[in-house]
Amino acid sequence: MDFNAPVLAIHNVCKDFKGLAKNTTIHALTNLNYLIQGAPAIHAVAGPDGAGKSTFASLVAGIQTPTSGTVEIFGISPDLTNDEFIQTVSYLPQELGLYRELSVWENLEIFASIKNVPEREREKRFNELLKMTGLNGFEKREAQHLSGGMRQKLSLACALVGTPKLLILDEPTVGVDPLSRIEISKIIADRVKNGQMHCLLMTTLLSEAESAADVLFLQNGHTLAIGTPAQLKSQVAQRTFSIPRKPYEPQRRQFDREMQAFVRAEDAKSPYLDVVPSGEFLNVLLAENVDKSTLPTNIVSRPPNLEDAYCALTLPYFTEKNQSDSVTLSKIPLENIEQNPIVIKTQNIMKKFGDFVAVWDSSFEVKKGEIFGLLGPNGAGKTTTFRMMCGLSAPTKGEVFLEGKNLNTALSELRMKIGYAAQKFSLYALLSVEENLLYFGQSYGLGKKALRERIENCLQTLDLVAFRDTRAGLLPLGAQRSLTMAVALINSPDILFLDEPTSGADTASRREFWRRIASLSQQGTTTIVTTHFMEEAEYCDRILIQDAGHVLALGSPQEIREKSLVDGYPAQTVEQAFAVVVDNFRHQQNECVEKTKEDKVC
Repeated sequence: MDFNAPVLAIHNVCKDFKGLAKNTTIHALTNLNYLIQGAPAIHAVAGPDGAGKSTFASLVAGIQTPTSGTVEIFGISPDLTNDEFIQTVSYLPQELGLYRELSVWENLEIFASIKNVPEREREKRFNELLKMTGLNGFEKREAQHLSGGMRQKLSLACALVGTPKLLILDEPTVGVDPLSRIEISKIIADRVKNGQMHCLLMTTLLSEAESAADVLFLQNGHTLAIGTPAQLKSQVAQRTFSIPRKPYEPQRRQFDREMQAFVRAEDAKSPYLDVVPSGEFLNVLLAENVDKSTLPTNIVSRPPNLEDAYCALTLPYFTEKNQSDSVTLSKIPLENIEQNPIVIKTQNIMKKFGDFVAVWDSSFEVKKGEIFGLLGPNGAGKTTTFRMMCGLSAPTKGEVFLEGKNLNTALSELRMKIGYAAQKFSLYALLSVEENLLYFGQSYGLGKKALRERIENCLQTLDLVAFRDTRAGLLPLGAQRSLTMAVALINSPDILFLDEPTSGADTASRREFWRRIASLSQQGTTTIVTTHFMEEAEYCDRILIQDAGHVLALGSPQEIREKSLVDGYPAQTVEQAFAVVVDNFRHQQNECVEKTKEDKVC
């Protein structure tokens, strides 16, 4: 290898795969050109699921070879039989690749052997990595018994065990809570800052790319844009503003949803290309060539971010393409949700797995038409709580009531009122879109005429008409996500349960999803949603924050921000509030442990 050559040089690379359907080809990457050279830095490749990021990463790592074009790292083609290449390049795929039955220390031993780390250096290096990732004290714990965030950190430690010059990370924080995401990002940044390596980072989170030296936007295998974050953001200069939100409910929700509706109004030329809540403001991105004299007088300028730059490139096409869809937000004044009847009530629910308590004595209520968010770090108990609320898991203790009926004793009766969308695509891959909807509709007992009407409505509403006869397993990722949502809505449920529904989705799809949820809310549908995107919590009427199975906070995003102090002032964002709430709880837990050691009452 020539370490004076570019770190990475990609020239006119195409990568094709044979499609699952007969005589079809998937063009994963098309005419890709990319160059990394100079001092160690983070280089981000950003885009939604299906953009080509994982294919890009696997080509650079030598897992796959290009259909055409060339890939070179320090002057040579990726070669997994070349010891020097193996020592120089380290790759962390999305699927992690850990040995689940082995301990933390044993996993490090295996990867050290693969990277030919000398035996005499291993203990010192392992201890450094464990300290750096916060896994010291967990050396003997099996990987399968770590939380999601801890598994990601262990995978990162394994990738770093050989001190690579190029680290390739394929979405290292996907499905990881905000606290773990921050910790993982800091580990990577510190390694790069110390001049030890370059990092090629694949991500769907544009906020992660803000600190990169350069950013490549990928879309459907094509280069959408490339440049430094400053260069990309300069393309939306003078187009990013904030508008103060209303101070009280329900006026706040009404104003937010009217602004969201205005973006998509067919009968109005909206000056806004994008509108998204952020703390006490709505962040807006103006369309091109807007007369600023027509804007509200209380609008204030704000610095652009990479999401603004990405939206400017993608949302105009999306808006035009979807102008005729049926997502509408009524302008009828919203009532205060506090006045609505209770539809879900959890009463002292607890869930144990052996001696481990996943959820401790939790009680809360959800009102009709409410958008209710469950937030928490990995291992907090939110998924277990979610599953108990929708009847997928029975509480060890306590009760769950839906519309006043005990879920444990009336589940078959209540099934018709519930819609559920899992995080991972789990529908029938060999059935067509229409056949999946038909099957699930019949399982809910819908009559022939009513079912046909619901199928047509779901196909239209979720833009699936063109995929009516396509097998579910052959759908693009975005269409798979839409089909999952369609199945959840096929029975017109009163209560909708959505588990990480926007994970991996592009910005436009995420915006459209929340407009649809707001529309359902106005029609009286109650929605329970889990998410790791803290900014999406602003769309919720109320959020519940958990950690270690305990309920830490419950209230509107505004209430929780106001109660969470950062340097003596209320948190500006839900992400800041989340960090404060969880950190305070963990600090109290640690103090309690120390007092217990001293035989004091906690």
